[in-house]
Amino acid sequence: MKRSLMAGLVALSLGFSTTAMAKDIDAIDLFVGDFVGVASIDFDKLVANKMISDTFEQNSGSISGAQGVLDSLKAAGIDYKKDIDLITVALNEKGHACAAVDAKIPIREAIDAEAQKRNYAAADYNGLKIYSDSKNSAVVLSDKRVVACENVFDIKPIIDNAKAEKPKTLKDRDAAIHKAYSATSKGADIRVGAKMTKYLKTKAASYKLDDGNGKSIGVSDAEAASLSISFSKGLNIELVAQSKSEDVVASGTSIISTKLTGILSDPSLAELGIGFVKDAVKVVQDKKNIKASVKFDDKQMATLTALLADLSAPAPKAAPKAAPKK
Repeated sequence: MKRSLMAGLVALSLGFSTTAMAKDIDAIDLFVGDFVGVASIDFDKLVANKMISDTFEQNSGSISGAQGVLDSLKAAGIDYKKDIDLITVALNEKGHACAAVDAKIPIREAIDAEAQKRNYAAADYNGLKIYSDSKNSAVVLSDKRVVACENVFDIKPIIDNAKAEKPKTLKDRDAAIHKAYSATSKGADIRVGAKMTKYLKTKAASYKLDDGNGKSIGVSDAEAASLSISFSKGLNIELVAQSKSEDVVASGTSIISTKLTGILSDPSLAELGIGFVKDAVKVVQDKKNIKASVKFDDKQMATLTALLADLSAPAPKAAPKAAPKK
């Protein structure tokens, strides 16, 4: 089959994501499995932002097959701009994913029809139907919620927990991820909470900054991270990296601040008309946390967007040389 249901959900969620499940359980509480982080994107807020909506439309064909996803949603009678509310994604340490899509309208019939059209295998489980192919499995949990997982995960425990009389929440199952996610801004368009594992620390061991005097800070020094992104007023990004040591955080804050000051003091930024970047980026220590923020207003974002468009535009082709006269 050309595209799996999971591919569609994940590709779509890369641009967007979550809130409460259909009257029962919050989307972040759905995912039962060996995960290291959850991400929720308020899709409704994102598409309300013209710049984000236009950018996705213009580039969807190059975003992990997203154009095919949009075409599939259209074919199923689902308008992604009007009908999708929230999408939530959970990842394991090797990047495998589960995704939940919460819609504003009933989508069960549309998903069922699309699954049949694509000849997905179907199996009854706990009163629901699991659709699957060689790589992914999906289930419509309620009229307005569908969940899909790569087959490295067992989707059945997710179904069982969602249907349980007293479902176990993320806080019950993984306090570290829940703490990281809870540290994000509740009103943000995109919220991400993740923890570090031994495997991830090993993979990130080479990503370090040093002060030239024997002190350094690296990704592997973090125990967890929280990310919040909002586009309602320009761009607002907040990143919190949690550590077990205040000394590590103090040293890291100093190193990162010094490096950023050097980069953002480059006179070429002012020459490009984006000198305001220097004041938009801040890094501070908050006990055992390093907090970084980036804030641009609407006017500054328009300037940055225009500059990026100019820089990414293909260079004009040189005119062909005239043939030499004989």
